[in-house]
Amino acid sequence: MPGHPDLSVARLSEEHTVLTAAESTGLEVGDRVAIIPCHVCTTVNLHPYLLTFAEIGKVTWEPVAARGWR
Repeated sequence: MPGHPDLSVARLSEEHTVLTAAESTGLEVGDRVAIIPCHVCTTVNLHPYLLTFAEIGKVTWEPVAARGWR
């Protein structure tokens, strides 16, 4: 995980991730952790916009054109 090399992904589902760590990380419930997904088809399909990080320091909200319902 970017910024948290002590964390590991234990399991994934479409919209949830369970993380594990060998020892305390200092994280608390509600803290945000960036996870780089390898598969997001269903999640993207369920949301109208996608937050992108195309360039360092540049964040944009892009409309999702591949949505299966409107």
